[in-house]
Amino acid sequence: MKHVHQEHGYAMLFVIFTTVLISIIGLGLLTMNAHSLKTSKNAEVDQAVYYVAEAGLNVELIKILDFAALAKQFVDKELVDCNSNPSNSHCFDTNHFNKVFLNTFFKENLLPYVRSKDKLTYKNFSIPNSKATFNFTCKQNSSILEIACKDFTPTPNEELIVIIESIGDISGKTRIIKQEIVLHNPDEAVDRNGSNSTQPPLQTNQAAFIVADDSKDPHPDHTTYDPKFVEQSKKWYNHAIDNPGQFNLINGDFNIQNEEIKGFYFVIGKRNITINGNPNTKFTGTIIAPYSTVKLNGNGKLCGTIVAKGFSNNGAGNSSITCDSAPIEIENPFKDKDIQFDGYNPWTINPIIEM
Repeated sequence: MKHVHQEHGYAMLFVIFTTVLISIIGLGLLTMNAHSLKTSKNAEVDQAVYYVAEAGLNVELIKILDFAALAKQFVDKELVDCNSNPSNSHCFDTNHFNKVFLNTFFKENLLPYVRSKDKLTYKNFSIPNSKATFNFTCKQNSSILEIACKDFTPTPNEELIVIIESIGDISGKTRIIKQEIVLHNPDEAVDRNGSNSTQPPLQTNQAAFIVADDSKDPHPDHTTYDPKFVEQSKKWYNHAIDNPGQFNLINGDFNIQNEEIKGFYFVIGKRNITINGNPNTKFTGTIIAPYSTVKLNGNGKLCGTIVAKGFSNNGAGNSSITCDSAPIEIENPFKDKDIQFDGYNPWTINPIIEM
């Protein structure tokens, strides 16, 4: 008797199972490959967005550095002018060169540029639907707060920091990066060769009046009519006003009466300097008052120099010159002094930071 084995059904099931398994594995591989391609594509787009942001930032960075280079040219020119005319008191203002730099860089160039529109946009990329937009903020060392440059007012005694924010965009996908440009204060690199001395800019112990306007009143002994000298003294008068903490400034009439006064003084504006005669009235020192009038009221003792616009005499007033007199020459306190930059680098560019 023969036995028949029915094995065809099992073979068919095995074939079907194997086919399904292979199909599942293949589908999984295809899905993984598609996901990988999608991830790779997203990474490429993401990187492209970064490149757009970076390229746009570089465009704006070049503009900022162009503004700074132009400002440095004005500072260099001012340096040459100050060295050729060292008696210019503004050259010895410790904020002078930074004022020049900030006026050119910020006021005349950066401010009009950033105020042209709230957000500047750059679109000249080869990638379709791509652009970079920018925000400019400013700050100084005394504050960590960033303020929109269009609303910022820098102070001349600190370096300025400009921050460029660049927003790269491709079809709505964005990345944001920032970069700081530190614009150094040129005055910190200036060597004024000792010119910042707190000593008064004009010293003399010669006893005399020096006036710019002649007078019908009889001049006392040792009065010199020298308009040129008085005009020159205005340089030091201006220097004293620009540096009020270094000098004795008299903002009003200056009366010397029944006391002995010593020192170096600047009388601000058009005032009266009165020496009232009595045995206890005495002045020793120097008064620079190129817009004021010296008035003698009786006999006062003078052992110094008063430089003034004019002279008047009250009654029989005269001065008692108690020091030997000699010809007076105005002294340039800034002569033989050079103003130089000691390795001045106008800017530092900090690394890019992604937000």
